[in-house]
Amino acid sequence: MDYTSLSVEVLFAELQKHPSDSPVLEELAQRMCPIIMTEALKYRSQLPFDTDDYMQEGRILLWQIALQRSYRQGCFTRYFATAIRFRFSNLFRDYVLKNLVRIGEYQDFYGNTYQILVVSDYAKNYREKHREHCRRSYAKKRGRRVNTKDGQDE
Repeated sequence: MDYTSLSVEVLFAELQKHPSDSPVLEELAQRMCPIIMTEALKYRSQLPFDTDDYMQEGRILLWQIALQRSYRQGCFTRYFATAIRFRFSNLFRDYVLKNLVRIGEYQDFYGNTYQILVVSDYAKNYREKHREHCRRSYAKKRGRRVNTKDGQDE
């Protein structure tokens, strides 16, 4: 079947009927390629991924949306653009929290190139908020334990 003449909404409906149909998924991924690459350009300099990695993330997302049947009506391209934006921002957040960020590089007298790597401000703030949340929840649990022990002693 020739999928090139079908609209995006019809292609997606076809993909929902047959999620394992590779030609439909490939055609839909090719149609969504401009959206994927537009969102990928925002993270291109900060993530060590190449074009194939971004396209693969787009294919995975298309397939997941089709399997979950989470899209009901409206403009599918808008729905997908929002979903891929969230996917790339989550990838960026996960990467930044687990890896150092390159802020520059310099070359010494002998021609050796060194990169300046630091923990990002985002990662520092995120970890501090997480630590504070853990402290509060542990204090709350300790308060409950003390109260139950006092209640049992009486």
